[in-house]
Amino acid sequence: SAPAAVRLPSAAELLAASAELTHALEAEPVAQQLAAARGGGDTLVKWISCNVVLTQQIIALAQRMPQLGDGGIALLLDLLHAGPGASSCVGADASTLEALRRQVRVRWGVLLRHGFGCELGTDLDLESARALAIGVVDHFQSHGFLRKVSELMRGELMAQLSDVEKQQAVTRLMIIKQKEAAVLFGYASSDEGYAQSQAELQMYATDAVIQGAMMQATQRVLVTAGIDMQRLMQQMQQQQ
Repeated sequence: SAPAAVRLPSAAELLAASAELTHALEAEPVAQQLAAARGGGDTLVKWISCNVVLTQQIIALAQRMPQLGDGGIALLLDLLHAGPGASSCVGADASTLEALRRQVRVRWGVLLRHGFGCELGTDLDLESARALAIGVVDHFQSHGFLRKVSELMRGELMAQLSDVEKQQAVTRLMIIKQKEAAVLFGYASSDEGYAQSQAELQMYATDAVIQGAMMQATQRVLVTAGIDMQRLMQQMQQQQ
């Protein structure tokens, strides 16, 4: 059968969905889940926990909005972040987009408060967020860092690890490097500083410049590490 036609929510429906997502993240079980990770995890574990919690709630919200069609999760993510699709919603105007952006900030504030025990950093405009992303990417692509990644992969223990475990080891190295990069933009060289800088980049999840640069740099690091991207995705799916 033909896929059902996608119906974009009205501005009022979208704002209500955004508020519903924020409310879900403020629930006590979510706070407890994040606090547990904060108590026993390193930077990567805490950051993954924040993203898992957020993704779970977005998936649950998308399931309650079947009118978004088969690609509902990706479309909802774009809409909630005031992406290109949001301005196409009936009744959407500049105040709607600004309200959506404020809600994104509130949600990351909740996630950082429970997941890292800190508040958000300075609210960056798009130009400043792009500058931060480019600064991080420059650090990831430096010859010194890529050489360090190669050396890590040549360690004896690495041959015994799965691609997922190798990717986690490389990501931990990237976190250390991002902390160094973020210091140049006024963030503390700590778990909290990392979370604040990452959260600012997540505010612009639909910006092609930021997301494209970060994705390309990450892929280059993984290729340098000799990690097979296709096999990595298969292993990650098997673990879910």
